Amino acid sequence: MFDGVIRTLTEVRHVPDLRKGLISLGTLDASGCTFTGSDGIIKVKKGTLIVMKGEKIGSLYRLIGKTITGDVAVTSSSDDDDTILWHARLGHMSERGLLELHNRKLLKGIKSCTIDFCESCVLGKQCRVKFVTSNKRSKNILE
Repeated sequence: MFDGVIRTLTEVRHVPDLRKGLISLGTLDASGCTFTGSDGIIKVKKGTLIVMKGEKIGSLYRLIGKTITGDVAVTSSSDDDDTILWHARLGHMSERGLLELHNRKLLKGIKSCTIDFCESCVLGKQCRVKFVTSNKRSKNILE
């Protein structure tokens, strides 16, 4: 998708002569996805992770990314914007840092310097809380 990850769509009907591929929001809803849309952009989320994005063209939303057709399933990937790729390559650099490198024309393939969600960044900011120390000593089992 737009983040460079290839997603496999299941329960998909494929019509070989149809020029455009359609994705059923009902099928995605049944698989636990939620949808939000504003300003001509629709986001498909599974939990807190954005799995797909689409932009409104006419009365339909076009999936941001490439569509690859196969024998059994339809998969999608994105080569349009390498922001997430550069973000990861540069040690999960901030949006401000990516924007600075983009303004100096040091990054190729970046159209916008916005990062929607990076799970690795969230995990890296977490810390493990220590157990509280106690002066009480157990004398029996399971006390």
